[in-house]
Amino acid sequence: MTAVPGLSHLRERPSRTGRPGASGHPGRRWTDPRHPVTAATLLAAALHLVWGLFLAAEGGDLAAQHAWTHFARSHPDSPYALFWYGGMHPASYSVLSPHLMAWAGIRTVACVTGTLSATLTAYLLVRYRAPLTLPAALWAAFSLSCNAAAGRVTFGLGLFFALIATVVALSRRGAPCRAASR
Repeated sequence: MTAVPGLSHLRERPSRTGRPGASGHPGRRWTDPRHPVTAATLLAAALHLVWGLFLAAEGGDLAAQHAWTHFARSHPDSPYALFWYGGMHPASYSVLSPHLMAWAGIRTVACVTGTLSATLTAYLLVRYRAPLTLPAALWAAFSLSCNAAAGRVTFGLGLFFALIATVVALSRRGAPCRAASR
């Protein structure tokens, strides 16, 4: 029996036949499209790809993302941005986001962080046995896709890092961090 690394604390619900998973392997549940983590990941990926490839317009918050990306690409070590509302320090917007978007692309960052955020949200819902886990995970995937469609890429990136921090802080390895803060 193979275990999914880092997810051994999650217990699989027995199937109607009483066997864990269709083939008896606990790792197979993650490949089941009805599993909340898999379903949320697939839905978020599909919605983000449709948005990124066909629907993304260059208006709204995406215009701001383009401006900051262009600034980060043109002046990577500049301490002050005079083009934004008469001037502001780039770190007051984001230290990482403009440079990451300049390197990977705005739509790529939006699609990847939105999809992975949906995955992490569904993982947390499953891990803490939230009621109605599948609808909640699918709603989170849809909501994160709406966030990307609104052009809020920097917020999506920050949310992604916040979800990673939550998963780490609530893991067994994160337990020493919680104990030290008491």
